[in-house]
Amino acid sequence: MSENMRIWEAVSKTDPKHTKKVTFGRTFTSIDAHWQIHQATNQFGPVGEGWGYSVAHSVITLTPEMILAVADVTVWWLDRAGAGTLGVQHSYGPIRGTCEMYGPKTSQGKPIPGLFVTDEDAPKKAMTDALTKGLSHLGFSADVFLRLFDDNRYVQKMEKEFAGTPPAGPSQSSANGRSMAAQEPQLISDRPKGTLPGKTAAKPTPLTPAEARAAKITAATDKRIDILKNTSGWTRAALDQFWADNKVWIDWMAHPDNDSLAEYERFSTAFANAEVNMREEI
Repeated sequence: MSENMRIWEAVSKTDPKHTKKVTFGRTFTSIDAHWQIHQATNQFGPVGEGWGYSVAHSVITLTPEMILAVADVTVWWLDRAGAGTLGVQHSYGPIRGTCEMYGPKTSQGKPIPGLFVTDEDAPKKAMTDALTKGLSHLGFSADVFLRLFDDNRYVQKMEKEFAGTPPAGPSQSSANGRSMAAQEPQLISDRPKGTLPGKTAAKPTPLTPAEARAAKITAATDKRIDILKNTSGWTRAALDQFWADNKVWIDWMAHPDNDSLAEYERFSTAFANAEVNMREEI
């Protein structure tokens, strides 16, 4: 290993349990920002002592309907010459990160005419984006950026090397969403038999087709809301993926010709709450 590659080689490998596959226009591997921070601390020392960063925040107004939060991050670290010495401080940057702070509300990635939203966490997100980009330039999680995680054999090798078990998280919940969306498009036409809440087995009451369909729609909504209740560990990409996975069901629920608009509103409210509760990167 050459001296020039000493940092890169030390931090380029990524523990797979701190990554997830994201499909949002294209499929790519996303890295937990805290994993990179953990690795930087392991390599250089505590934040503020062995390494750190400075941030300059600003705002760019593209149009009256589109405002971006901007974070220019400069990363620094100490190259310690030996035990007991302060070492030499190095730095590079600024690296720019951006995030939409005010703009059109979207559904399925498309703007909803006349509706606008403000993201109060946009400066924080822009800073995280810039910081992770900056750390990647030093080589942190280089295997992901070099697309080595596209090779399952490499991922399996890293799983053995880090001896970790990938935890259940947003990717698993997203898979649940895909499964439900695939299994339940028959909501549009099925008239299953069942019981409404409050009905007892002692006095079975036949359901009308409308009641049976209402019970099934309610159950389907409940399943999805149960998944959304666990979004405290999700990222923006994971939440968008969950919405995309359920597109057939959501589009049908929202159609004005159907009798399920109330359930659609209930699900939409839960989704909006999930946006608030999901994990925001630092």
